[in-house]
Amino acid sequence: MIYFLQDCHGRIKIGYSKDDCKVRIAALQIGNSEKLSLVGQIAGSQEDEKKLHKRFAKSNCSGEWFYLTRDILNFLIKHFSKNAIPRSRTTTPPPPKTLGSVSAGEVMPLVVFGERMNLANRSLAAAQRAGLRTILFGRVKFVLGSDALVWFSQLAEKQVQETK
Repeated sequence: MIYFLQDCHGRIKIGYSKDDCKVRIAALQIGNSEKLSLVGQIAGSQEDEKKLHKRFAKSNCSGEWFYLTRDILNFLIKHFSKNAIPRSRTTTPPPPKTLGSVSAGEVMPLVVFGERMNLANRSLAAAQRAGLRTILFGRVKFVLGSDALVWFSQLAEKQVQETK
């Protein structure tokens, strides 16, 4: 079985267990001070696990752990959820590829986004009310980097128009 775990920072572990995944996950939890959550498991071999590692190599952060990018999120939703990612509500031109330390192809927990953009919790709530789209996956709210960049581009345009 191939299993997918999520840590409290949103990172995903793609692992293989020939036996019951629950036993393997319990062993991993003992060595980890942070809560690990099972996203799901699919039938597969060690070779299949290696193929997934190769497929998501650009997202690798360490060993079998991967940052939750759009590609990985789409794969997980396809296999473990009936909910599709909603389409972006904007029709503005594409935003710049990066803003601060947020890139367009990145998916990150909302809290990490706030830390990177130096936003206080109240500013994050205001950003959500103003249209910053988030996705709830498991117990963690995520922001798609491209959506964040579109939102900041729109905010900048609005501020320029208000100063005219």
